[in-house]
Amino acid sequence: MTATLTSVNDLVSQSSTPILSSSTDNVSREDFLRLLIAQLQHQDPLNPIENQEFVAELATFSSLEQQQSQTKLLEQIVSGQQSTATTQALSLIGKEATALCSQFSFQPGETVNFVFQASQAGNIPIQVTNAAGNIVYTDVIYAPSAGQIEYPFDGKNAKGQSLAAGEYQISIGSTVNADGNQSEIPVYIRGVVDGVTFVDGIPILLIGGQATLLSNVQGVYERRNAA
Repeated sequence: MTATLTSVNDLVSQSSTPILSSSTDNVSREDFLRLLIAQLQHQDPLNPIENQEFVAELATFSSLEQQQSQTKLLEQIVSGQQSTATTQALSLIGKEATALCSQFSFQPGETVNFVFQASQAGNIPIQVTNAAGNIVYTDVIYAPSAGQIEYPFDGKNAKGQSLAAGEYQISIGSTVNADGNQSEIPVYIRGVVDGVTFVDGIPILLIGGQATLLSNVQGVYERRNAA
């Protein structure tokens, strides 16, 4: 399964990674110096620049230098972070991983392997909605005890009919407690990291064909079916 361009772009928009860029509208250090020198050369001898005004301009110049120094430092930090994230992402290719992921792409005939943590024994409702927010699939499974539950989703209902290809979201509810309250359980996907793609320098992992951010990865393992 190949993640759609829409799902990848959605992940990029969710990322909080700062992207710094230079703007031609900003006055550079050299521009400021040229303006200051020109002002001194062409000042009116009968009405020279007052000391206070000159000191204020020097203070502005000093502030400009500090801002440019800070911007350069931030760019170096961001570049270092992106380089580290790239190395980490590439090192995961071929390994099995779990990642937080409730939104997924589905293709008929393929299975998406979800994992979640049951808090106690009991029935657990599962619901899938399409991109329009309509409920298109429901299921109830029984958790024999508290612990990790794997849920392979093939998109077929009781009649063997499959969902159409597209973008979906899965919601897994917890067992109802003594007060009758029910809360949603975090959902994870588990699969082999098939590859890494980069959008605006942000690494996007493809786990079992599903696109997810590196920051969503919760665990990495040796492949269970590895020779």
